[in-house]
Amino acid sequence: MAKLFLEPSNLVSISILKGNSAGKAYEKSQDSMQQNFLYMLSSKATNLERDAASFLWTNKKSQVVVGDKNSKLG
Repeated sequence: MAKLFLEPSNLVSISILKGNSAGKAYEKSQDSMQQNFLYMLSSKATNLERDAASFLWTNKKSQVVVGDKNSKLG
């Protein structure tokens, strides 16, 4: 289940390292969390995954970009 939380989180740094802006990295992470959240509410999810969906939703709502959304590395 950790994958459902870690992949969207790690997507921020991976996207920035690939040359995306901070704003684009944020959007990719948000999209990934949304997809995982919908999966967690589906009938394919385990009871444990469904129980944890609210925590992923809290992560999604709490994630912010601090600073210039257009900034990139290098």
